[in-house]
Amino acid sequence: MLPTQGNETANQIYQHLSDILNMCIQANVPLLSVGSDGAASEFNAQELLLADHQAEDFLIFENHSYGICFKAPIFNGKPLVRIQDIKHAKKTARNQLFTGARLMSLGIGTATYGHVKFLADQHNSILYRRDVLSVDKQDDGAAFRMFCSSFLEQCKDNVAMKAELIPLFVYLFVFGVSFSLIFLYF
Repeated sequence: MLPTQGNETANQIYQHLSDILNMCIQANVPLLSVGSDGAASEFNAQELLLADHQAEDFLIFENHSYGICFKAPIFNGKPLVRIQDIKHAKKTARNQLFTGARLMSLGIGTATYGHVKFLADQHNSILYRRDVLSVDKQDDGAAFRMFCSSFLEQCKDNVAMKAELIPLFVYLFVFGVSFSLIFLYF
C-alpha cells in the first residue's frame, strides 16, 4: 500500500481502498479492517466503501435503546470493519481496563486491570510500570505495547498458569486485530 500525499479526494482514496480490497480477494487474503488518521477525505472514502455495490451483504447490529447502529460490508465472506482513528481507538480500548471500575465483563469471564498489572509485573513483560501505574491515558506507546503481539503472547503463555487470563487474551486479540490493518491467512 502506498501512503497518500494528503491532497487526495475521497474518490481517489476510495479507488485505492477498492483496488487493495480486490487484490486481497483475488489472493484469498481476508482483509479484516481499514483505518485512517481521521482526515475528512479518508472518512468519506470509508463511507464510499461502506456503500460499495460490490459488497455481498452487510453485518448489521442495532440497539435502539443505546443508539447503536453498527454496519460492516461483507467482502469475500468476511466483514470489513472500518476504524476512523486507529491510535485513538487503541488508547480508548486500553483505557477501558483502567477505568475506576477496573473490570470488564465478557461472556466468558472478566478482563481486569489486575490481570494487566499481573502481567506487567513479570520480569519479561513488554509493558513498563508506567504503562499500568499512574498511566498517561494519551500515551500512544503504552497502547501499542498493550496490543502488540509480544504482550498477547505473554498473556497466552500465562493462560496455562492462570485460566482467568483467557478473557483478557480474547479482549487483547479482538481489539488488537480490529484496530490494526492486519491480514489473517486461512
